[in-house]
Amino acid sequence: MSVEELKAIGNSAFSAKDYAKAVDYFSKAIELAPDNHILYSNRSACYASLGSYDLALTDANKTIELKKDWSKGYSRKGAALAYLNKYDEAVEAYNEGLKYDPQSELLKKGLEDVRRQISDSNPFTQLGNLLNKPEVWLKISTAPSLAKYKSDPSFINKVRMIQSDPKLLSSYLSDPGIMALLSELMGFHMPTAEDEKENYEESNKDNEKKEPEKSEPEIVEDESEETRARKNALEEKEKGNKAYKKRDFEAAISHYQKATELDPNNCIYYSNLAAVYFEMKEYAKCREICEKAIEVGQDNYADFSVIAKLYLRMGNAYLKEDNLEEAVRMFNKSLLENRTKEALTKLRETENLLKERKEKEYIDPNISLEEKAKGNEFYANGKHPEAVKCYTEAIRRNPKDHVLYSNRAAALMALGEFPSALRDCAKCLELKPDFVKALIRQGRCYFTMKEYTLSFEAYEKALKVDKNNEDAIYGCQRALMMMQAQQQQQQQQAEGK
Repeated sequence: MSVEELKAIGNSAFSAKDYAKAVDYFSKAIELAPDNHILYSNRSACYASLGSYDLALTDANKTIELKKDWSKGYSRKGAALAYLNKYDEAVEAYNEGLKYDPQSELLKKGLEDVRRQISDSNPFTQLGNLLNKPEVWLKISTAPSLAKYKSDPSFINKVRMIQSDPKLLSSYLSDPGIMALLSELMGFHMPTAEDEKENYEESNKDNEKKEPEKSEPEIVEDESEETRARKNALEEKEKGNKAYKKRDFEAAISHYQKATELDPNNCIYYSNLAAVYFEMKEYAKCREICEKAIEVGQDNYADFSVIAKLYLRMGNAYLKEDNLEEAVRMFNKSLLENRTKEALTKLRETENLLKERKEKEYIDPNISLEEKAKGNEFYANGKHPEAVKCYTEAIRRNPKDHVLYSNRAAALMALGEFPSALRDCAKCLELKPDFVKALIRQGRCYFTMKEYTLSFEAYEKALKVDKNNEDAIYGCQRALMMMQAQQQQQQQQAEGK
């Protein structure tokens, strides 16, 4: 086959998500055209899809080496580095590519995704995300250590700013109010400068007896309506959780709905509600609530991981309804928000199911016979690439027909594609172990590849099925002669002749 033909088959395999096959054909094309940068780029994409990120990076570097000003090479390199968690190097790769192609949307999107991954892995971001917990406002309104801050508009504004962009926490590490709030959320008391001053003054007090101070009645400030609503919403959520665990779904729905009414800007309550409908097998309703939760979450700067879980749940709901195409779309959206092992596993499993279904739907023995007849005609006229194409289509239409694999093996042998021909012979014999033609073609392939022992074994198997087969008899004789010649040569070399 020519480079273009191999590349075309590789592209088709990639489109069908048969990445291993695509790698095989791109590799063959590279053997014929080792300076073709596009082939390395394509194979890099295949390796990345297979999870072989080191190999993807190697091919990306080779692409850049061959074509330094081609932006896609840098896109491949950036993606591979990002998958390997080498984010700083990925940023460098994307920026280098943008020097050559400043308008590349592919590079811009890749750079944006990597920067987001860097941000998500930042410890300040992770710590700042604590302030997005639903109980944060309850803590502010009830914790004694925060009493002097809860009515401070400046403090409230700082909290809201960090909620909208958690990495901003690094700018408020010296703020006593923010540090006190983090301490409450993490469950321990963090000493402040004022605490140290009080301790110092306490330790230096005179031992003189003083008149006991008159205690004044404590002034209890009224909670704001907004704070009370959040507090009540959290209580409704807890009630909903208890009902959900008991599988009292009607009660759980009632409590979660009340929570959404009390605090409509918290997407977690909608997410919990969607989970109930999922368990009740009301998948359309589940997705409807998930969409609402995503809308609320995005409007209120919810964490990417929360949005990702909502898309994952929508994908699972589609999966339950056997809508594999939409499930794949939702799993991909989930991975765009937050790359998790669960979503990636779901995506791959669903893609495999979808591929199997499409292959089954594609089966048509009548069309297979038509394609086989076309292939036979092309083969008889010496048009072997065309014959391979027809036999391949015939196999897709009827993958259980062993003869088709044997026929394609013959066409591949005529093209010098002996390893591929051997694979077809093996598949044919898997379906029909005593098919003589496949055994003879297997013997010829091994003989041409100078694997004389394997060649002899294949011909010998053919003779066990048909002891008078002339091709098998002749093949055995030739293979035996070459085996003996090899032994003599090895003996002479050992004797130093």
